[in-house]
Amino acid sequence: MPPPSRSGEDSTNPRAYGVLYAASAGTPSAAFAREISELLTPDIEFVRVQWVDYINTIRFRVLPAGYFRKLFSNPSSRPGIAIGKIVLGLVGLQTAPGFGAVGEYLYVPDLSSWRVCTYAPGHASVMGWFQEKTPHPERGLTVDICPRTILQRIVR
Repeated sequence: MPPPSRSGEDSTNPRAYGVLYAASAGTPSAAFAREISELLTPDIEFVRVQWVDYINTIRFRVLPAGYFRKLFSNPSSRPGIAIGKIVLGLVGLQTAPGFGAVGEYLYVPDLSSWRVCTYAPGHASVMGWFQEKTPHPERGLTVDICPRTILQRIVR
């Protein structure tokens, strides 16, 4: 049973627990839903949403397959998970200068990076992009220190 909502709203309503981040340009379409259905086969139970940080450590969040599917179910929202801004500044048990404990990014899965984890039956992995939750006036949603954004800039 879901916990009661303080505001009196229905606790099954996703808006009762935070901000729903809407896409500013383009929305996930039926093509996304079809692609998710093709990727999430019945043998996939968990999805590892992962990234490689600046000290070459693979970090990830493990999501149940049903929750991962739910991320893409609302065509008016930006699919992603909230990740604290501090994660890019973690070095062992310390934090690099310039990284604080305040703020978070939206980590948006890149479905083109989908891989089934042969070393972990029932798991698949997907990489993503760090994005700002609210668009920056000059950069938009782009996070300049996102490891994949930096790699993309180098490759181009």
